[in-house]
Amino acid sequence: MLIFFPSDNPQRLWRAGRRDGRESAARRRDGCAGAVSARCRAEFAGPSRRCRAPVFVQSFEAANLRELRTAHRVKAPLVFLAGAGSPYNDPKPYEQYLAPAGLRELAGIVDGIGPEKGLVIPRAADGSLGTPTSLITDAHAQGRRVHPYTFRAENQFLPVNLRNGTVPAEYGRILDELAAYLAAGVDGVFTDHPDLGVLARSLA
Repeated sequence: MLIFFPSDNPQRLWRAGRRDGRESAARRRDGCAGAVSARCRAEFAGPSRRCRAPVFVQSFEAANLRELRTAHRVKAPLVFLAGAGSPYNDPKPYEQYLAPAGLRELAGIVDGIGPEKGLVIPRAADGSLGTPTSLITDAHAQGRRVHPYTFRAENQFLPVNLRNGTVPAEYGRILDELAAYLAAGVDGVFTDHPDLGVLARSLA
């Protein structure tokens, strides 16, 4: 089991906490990255570290991860999270970052990507689970791991062909969904149900 240290949207959150909004983007990145770096050293580095599980630092902002790696020399594996739209204060959309050229650029910064699960296996037109995209193959070609998010057991979060009944909050066939992603080649998953994630892995 891995521990993911979240630094999801640091520039946006840092700015939200500043009423005057006058700090530069560079200073916001530096402040947030410095906080993550200090926390990593306190919790996960050195002989007195309190956590000995494998630790990954994740963020939706490429600039934040670049700052952590280069300026603060964070040695923990870094994961670039991706969804719809673009990172905060970044004109490049996630779609470009996840294209082969974008993945080559990220390869010098991050150790893995954490795409929204629909970017790995999109839904078909009828809402059922579709066919895998080339994202896993493209990321693996750059030596990057793929950890999609977020797998939830409730019907409302599952493809229509993997639901049990019509009650949104009832559990559906999450093990079948996880099995499809594991078969596609993902290296890990974000899930609200780690016990089911471990079970799916053992059954794969």
